[in-house]
Amino acid sequence: MERKNNDFDYIVTPFPERMTRIFHLPYPLVWLIFSCFLFGLHAGSCLYSGNPVKPIMRLVILALLPGCIAIGIIRFSKALEKFTPSILLFIDWPREKILEWYESELRAIFNLKWMALTGVALAGLCLMSGYSGDFWVGFKNLPTITFRIIMVTIGFLGGGMFYAMIRIALMVNKMGELGAIKVSVYQHPLTSVKSVGILLSKIAFTAVGIYLLGMLYVFTKTGEHGKLVLLIVGFFGAVVASFFIFPQIKIHQIMSKVKHMRLKKFSIHLEEALEGVTKEPSRENIQRVRELFEVQKSLNEMGEWPFDTRLLLGVVTGVAIPLIVVVLQPLLVFLLDIIRGRNN
Repeated sequence: MERKNNDFDYIVTPFPERMTRIFHLPYPLVWLIFSCFLFGLHAGSCLYSGNPVKPIMRLVILALLPGCIAIGIIRFSKALEKFTPSILLFIDWPREKILEWYESELRAIFNLKWMALTGVALAGLCLMSGYSGDFWVGFKNLPTITFRIIMVTIGFLGGGMFYAMIRIALMVNKMGELGAIKVSVYQHPLTSVKSVGILLSKIAFTAVGIYLLGMLYVFTKTGEHGKLVLLIVGFFGAVVASFFIFPQIKIHQIMSKVKHMRLKKFSIHLEEALEGVTKEPSRENIQRVRELFEVQKSLNEMGEWPFDTRLLLGVVTGVAIPLIVVVLQPLLVFLLDIIRGRNN
């Protein structure tokens, strides 16, 4: 098949997006309708069995998670499509060689078999987190069955997302091993190696949004299996934070090396100009030194990381703060109980 506009749409089409095409509707709408279906399925089973549908907020969050995860995977693919023109500009290879390499990486990122296998593994873990009592409950306990269906769906789609994130991280790490990264003095966020940071920030913030939704579920979670749910969501948060930082280390090393090599070479000209000013402080020599200092300032301002510091702080705080709040929650409750006991 031929590439169209170099967006690789024929490759970067993960299975959640393919599934929505049969309905001829926008993919966010299809997956939100699916989440509504899961909500109705569980709420209906509770009402049919004579059980109260509560807490309602926890059920809403739980039903939203599968749709949001599927939308997140599709957003990953859209971000990678938009990254195509950028990668052609900062890798010093022939155009066709770059496209061939990128195509191979994209096929690996959205490999259906491995996404499914990872999904099945995580689905089993999520099923354990929602396990209560006997595993086989029969068809009479419909609320338990529908709850487990939702948990398995979250796990399967979450596993696919987890696999895609790992593969994207590996792709970025491989870029640092190509030996062909071009580092420009002016690093535009879309036309230079800085675009790598923009790509990972889009994916990381999408994942952070899903993580925050999962943490919101943890806030409302009660019962003996809350710790396992917290462990799963906390692990995903650690993956998101690591995903944004560690794949860029090799590119950082390249950027730092190029910057300091340029500064070292340039310092020779600056020292010569300074010696000239010392010997003959003419107007021309002084002006030349000023111009060279401006050039040195530009070299000093060259970035050594593909990302902006604000993006890093946004990802880390988005992951860390909710997790800290959840971890401290039992301690705060304990302290409040002590204070109330003293007052009584």
